Amino acid sequence: MSTTNQKSINKVSDKDSNSVWTKPIPLATDDAKISAGKAGLGRNNSEISLKSIDQRRLQLWMTSIVIGILVVFTLSLFSNESFTSLPDWLPREIVQLCMLLLVGLFSFYVIEKELNLRKLSKYLIEQQFETDVLTRRLKSVETVLESTKAINQSESLDRALEKIINQARLLLDEKDICLYLVRSDGELTASVGNIDQKLISLATKVMELNQSQFGKDPKQPGFIHFSVPISSKLQQLGALGMSSQNLDVDTFEILMTLSLFAEQCAAAIALARLDQQHNIQELREARVDSHDRQTGLLNRTSFFSELESRIKKFGEDAPRVGIVFIEIDELKRYNNSLGFDIGDAIIQRNANVLSNFVKEPNFVGYFSSGSYMIALDGISGYNESLEIAKDLRNELSPAILVGIHRVNVKFSIGIALPETFEVVANELIRNAHIASTEAKASGGNKIVRFEPNMLTNVDRALDLESELRKAIINDEFNIQLQPIVELSTNMPVGVEALLYWQHPETGYMPASSFLPFAKKSGQLMDIDRRIFQKSCAAVRTLQDSGLNVPVHVNVFPVFLNSTEIVESIKSILEITGVKPESLVIEISDSEALIENSNAIDNIRQLKDFGFSIAIDNFGTGSSALSVINRLPIDQIKISKAIVNEIGARQGDTSLITSILTLANSMKIKVVAVGVENDKQIETLNELGCFYAQGYYIGKPLNLKPFLESYNKSVET
Repeated sequence: MSTTNQKSINKVSDKDSNSVWTKPIPLATDDAKISAGKAGLGRNNSEISLKSIDQRRLQLWMTSIVIGILVVFTLSLFSNESFTSLPDWLPREIVQLCMLLLVGLFSFYVIEKELNLRKLSKYLIEQQFETDVLTRRLKSVETVLESTKAINQSESLDRALEKIINQARLLLDEKDICLYLVRSDGELTASVGNIDQKLISLATKVMELNQSQFGKDPKQPGFIHFSVPISSKLQQLGALGMSSQNLDVDTFEILMTLSLFAEQCAAAIALARLDQQHNIQELREARVDSHDRQTGLLNRTSFFSELESRIKKFGEDAPRVGIVFIEIDELKRYNNSLGFDIGDAIIQRNANVLSNFVKEPNFVGYFSSGSYMIALDGISGYNESLEIAKDLRNELSPAILVGIHRVNVKFSIGIALPETFEVVANELIRNAHIASTEAKASGGNKIVRFEPNMLTNVDRALDLESELRKAIINDEFNIQLQPIVELSTNMPVGVEALLYWQHPETGYMPASSFLPFAKKSGQLMDIDRRIFQKSCAAVRTLQDSGLNVPVHVNVFPVFLNSTEIVESIKSILEITGVKPESLVIEISDSEALIENSNAIDNIRQLKDFGFSIAIDNFGTGSSALSVINRLPIDQIKISKAIVNEIGARQGDTSLITSILTLANSMKIKVVAVGVENDKQIETLNELGCFYAQGYYIGKPLNLKPFLESYNKSVET
């Protein structure tokens, strides 16, 4: 019998010697049954234990001893000369020879029985070994199946490896089993089990040689250390190690078993990493679907869904969710003057600030076109939301350097809180948006709380946009003329065409009451064309009446920036027969145009065509010098806000003096707008501003009343 088999039997015997000794073993072959019969154990026995064999052997040897003693005694007796009991016909030598023959036959009998007993013992031992091996293999299959289940279950890598190691401990009956994985830096670290320096050293050697290793440690007498590599597709993942105090362990069997579990570990690691990659990909795809591509914030749909879930969280309790809606003021101006890349950079910078500042449970999303939404989760009321809105504005307000441009961005902020317990997410967002629109409409850079009456204003705005479309079709827009006079003679040197809307129900509506809505609805260009046509018609009527003065026409930036403005205006002039010298094009929002190359090219083409160019509302912006340097200016109209300062405080004329000095040096005509009293006229004359416009000088009138008023002044 092999040493390995004997070790296995010894190991089993050590664990439970009585059960192995007395356990009947089936005689599965005829040869075994014949041997049992020859050994005197019966031919019909189907099971025999090792105990019965030893008992039979003991019986034979005891019988042999007894017979041996009797033979020795008999031989010694017959050899004595004094013994004469034998008959004469039976010689003493014959008796001695027969006794020796009897001993020889019995010895042959005993030897034959012993050989059969040994043969039977060998058979029983081999049967026991095979049974033990089969039991181990079945146990191994069972534990491997359990470890395979651990791999295939939807669990974390650590949990799957822990289950596999537990199965290995169960099979090998050892507790000191460790798993070491390779880190990103190439070092081994214990993933499952305790850290053992000897096993780490052995595992390192296994990784270097890529083959199984075992050995003893002089510092740990009686211990044997094993380690096998864990690899997948030629990639080294780590090592599996075990320490054992059992001196009878089969090293080959241990290494084979550990290798089997190393394969399970490799499969678990590979599957876990694939699952991790799949999860990462799913998270990426989910993030792409749920986040805005430009800013990385929650998109509108995802923000809405998250807000709905937060509202449901409070159940029937008082609503504690608020919305802060933030809009960038003048984003369109940044895009048009500095370029869309600058506008995008501003949007991204604000998104970064908000994502860093807004912490859980609050969350932030991107609405569109430079607008952001912040949900306040668990807000106590308006005062707290107002403080948060102020903090947000302070975080966003510092000037930023974008490329070579230093930009001071302002924001219009709206706050909306639930008005009832039945709050709806989309209504809350809508209300905050309406509040931010109100903040922007009132000049921007403000924080406004939503009030229910704002919904009425929104409904009115929607009605106005619809009515504006009808007004263009029905030709309901008209102009009034306001004179620009020379102060020394009080005679008109020009007239400004002021837009108004003759609403069929409301009646007279000044431009300021509907232009913001026309701008939102994209109808400014159509209105501008109509006003230009009516201004050209007014020029013909004025000239026919003997008043040969230019008509000032306000042109909106959206029309100046269009590619069709030059051809459109030329077409109107051809139809009406008016020369460009009879018109002055007034630009009211010059700052939005000074960096817009397309608008500047159009203005220069109009100038070359014969139009005079005037800048309205001059002196209130931050780029007055840039306007004069970049645009071909013929006139500037000092802002009403500056003129109104005359007499209000000391030093109130210094700005007007500076404007006049600059204009005179560049031979630009200056008109003061918004003159309301004699004091202003007197001061303007003293300063050298000789042209003015205002209600005190002449109110805006329709064409016919304006001509009647002019004729009367001429007659007098």
